[in-house]
Amino acid sequence: MSPPHGPASAPEPSPASAQAGAQVSALATGFAALTEDDNSARRSFEQAHRSAEAADDQPACALAAAGMLLAMAIEFADFRGLGLWAARFVLHAGPEVDAQLAPIARLRLDAARITLPSLDGAFGFDASTDAAADRVHQALRTLPELAPDEGMLMLKMLLDYRGIQLDLPRIEQVIALGHDHAGTGRVSPVWQARWWLLVMQNREWFGPAAAAVQALAEAQALVARHQLQRVRFELACVEMSAALKVDDLLSADKLFRELDTLRPMVRAGRLPQGLRAQALYLARRGWNCCWRCVPMSRCRGATRAPTRCCAPTV
Repeated sequence: MSPPHGPASAPEPSPASAQAGAQVSALATGFAALTEDDNSARRSFEQAHRSAEAADDQPACALAAAGMLLAMAIEFADFRGLGLWAARFVLHAGPEVDAQLAPIARLRLDAARITLPSLDGAFGFDASTDAAADRVHQALRTLPELAPDEGMLMLKMLLDYRGIQLDLPRIEQVIALGHDHAGTGRVSPVWQARWWLLVMQNREWFGPAAAAVQALAEAQALVARHQLQRVRFELACVEMSAALKVDDLLSADKLFRELDTLRPMVRAGRLPQGLRAQALYLARRGWNCCWRCVPMSRCRGATRAPTRCCAPTV
């Protein structure tokens, strides 16, 4: 009598299916990390693109490239690989790819499409980017499954796009939608603070002034309550400008010292913002601030400014 057979073993996954699983996992990890740690997200997008390219998976290649562009546009502070990833995005993210994707994936591609002109002046505004911006706006109103912080990220990209175009009616629409989203109680404190700071910068450009003051107060309250040091650095730069406008040198002196304290917590690409604020203070004091040029030049050497960047950013 022959021994009973054991349970049948599961078939080994094919190399192609294993590769597909790896790129899906890397993409999911990248977008999950994007709003918390964009450096970690970039590593995941790199991995996803390698797997997708080997499998000739155009949609996954496009999503990996979109994630990289969105990561660069969060703080406009680290543009390493911009030319490469922009070229990859254009190569893989054609209109035919959208039909193969779920709604959230299509939203991510459209967000990257409207972000590209602010990252690289070689890509202009046209009917296709305007259509993508309209789709992003509509998706943000109708996609409840989108993660709250990623929703704020998409709203930031949309507000940047409308701001560069000086499209005041649509700026108001985006700000209203952003306020509704931020007020759900599900958005993290850091992305609420980023949103209010972005709104404040837009209100400074386009008014009304009272709304800029209110937005600044909201951002300050969130930063103080949750000890958001990187956002505090951005606020200190804004507050330095405001103090110097009214010759409040006592406050400016305190902000100068605070910026020195905050500097180690901020990524290199954002340091010139603080150094410029400090240099303006020293110039107002009549002090020689040439010594500031050396660290500023080092900061600029650590990153590369985009060829087009005129929207308020956080």
